[in-house]
Amino acid sequence: MKQGKTLKEIMSILKAQRAGRKDLLVKTDCVRLTVVDGKELLNITTAKESFNFAISANAHKQLAEWIKLPSKYYDSVRREKPQLLENLLNAWFARSDQYKLFRMQDNTLTAFFNDCYLRYDNMDLLDVVSILLEGQRTLQLVSADLTPERMYLKIIDRNYKEVLKNGDCIYAGLVISNSEIGVDTLKFEPMFYKAKTKSCYIFRDYAKRIYHTDKQVSKNCVDQELIDYDSIAMNFEPLQESIVDIIADTIKAQPAVKTMALIKVDDAANMDLHSDYLRSVDSISTTYRLSTQEKAQLYLNMANSQDKSYLAIISALSDRNAAMDYTRATELERIAGTILLGFRQDISKESECHAC
Repeated sequence: MKQGKTLKEIMSILKAQRAGRKDLLVKTDCVRLTVVDGKELLNITTAKESFNFAISANAHKQLAEWIKLPSKYYDSVRREKPQLLENLLNAWFARSDQYKLFRMQDNTLTAFFNDCYLRYDNMDLLDVVSILLEGQRTLQLVSADLTPERMYLKIIDRNYKEVLKNGDCIYAGLVISNSEIGVDTLKFEPMFYKAKTKSCYIFRDYAKRIYHTDKQVSKNCVDQELIDYDSIAMNFEPLQESIVDIIADTIKAQPAVKTMALIKVDDAANMDLHSDYLRSVDSISTTYRLSTQEKAQLYLNMANSQDKSYLAIISALSDRNAAMDYTRATELERIAGTILLGFRQDISKESECHAC
């Protein structure tokens, strides 16, 4: 498992980001795109104010979705016909007087939302989790990180522990992830954490989600061209209570899933592959489309390990790789969880494949 950052480091970054962030609800007929010497600039002009912003790659994706253009075509127009893109977007801005939420970070448009977006940010989430970690001593943060797209918090509960036949301990926990720029929902995924190897198995199919959707903020803002969204009071108390409940429920998980997963952990730990681990690495790499570098790292991890069990291969997927970004490392932990829950079926498919 990749370690990422401490809560203190994440909080420090979030405070700096919040200081440089601006959320504006704007009628789209006050917005124009200009392209000068290949540089795109978003201009928001009202009777009282004017702003100019650069545009991030994520905001471009959301603008493409809004004007109903496939991303690849939008990017092609952006590269090859910037004037056409300017005309297209400005036509869409002019034809609508709807409110849209423009999220700016340090003079760059980072996200583009409808006006029913729920402004529940990483700092709000971190406040709740920090209180929980302090109040419930059995909860432990084992890894966390803040990427440009998401915040990740990986938590275990030491009360939910199982000892494997080989003496290693498995803890139940969850991964909490949230995006401030519309890349994903606020998500809670159950996971197992193997203490000895610090391996993580995330069960994505049993995730719970909270969508960033609120009542339409602009309906009470008639005749205002621009609204400072940060000035609108938000009552997050009911949501915070729901998050606390979801965290508790997710750690406990569905009893049937937990029991099944623990049985499969023991089974996979007891399946010694010897030299056959090479074949299993090939099969996993092909099935889950691992990159050449990831496959080579999986080979290396297994070659250096005395444990040649099937569980060791699954665990090696989440081995700490300093060169890998945190988002991809977490995705590999989801693959590890998927393989674990599909154990035996996957082995059977491998055998059939190699028999052919």
